[in-house]
Amino acid sequence: MIKRIVFFIIISVACFFSTYFLSIKYIENTSMPITFNLDNVYLFQVVSTIVCYSLTEILYKKKPRDIGFMFLFFTVVQFSLLFYVFRDSIFGEESLSKIEKAIFIIPVFLCLIIEVIAVMKLLSIQETKKINKE
Repeated sequence: MIKRIVFFIIISVACFFSTYFLSIKYIENTSMPITFNLDNVYLFQVVSTIVCYSLTEILYKKKPRDIGFMFLFFTVVQFSLLFYVFRDSIFGEESLSKIEKAIFIIPVFLCLIIEVIAVMKLLSIQETKKINKE
């Protein structure tokens, strides 16, 4: 369990740093001003992704059959917090341009993809244990 969490943290941080620096480079090259703090968006996403996966992993030991529902619950909470914390940036007086929306959405989708892959691996572990018992 600890090994999987540490591996997940390393992969998540590496993916987020690489996309963060690509986004920064793109913004610098185009000299495009953005109306939200990109650092906060990425920081929020990487922390919430790690927390959600860690909680899913911890609760997996107690209730392995309910892992899908746990993941769904944590994802809904994560997105709710995201929209609450960044509500001024998303729903503010100034609407975001298409490029700003894309830059905002990239870490959200990256987080979702990383979490889904990790939970799929947990589900495959559960399925393997189930097959081995039979």
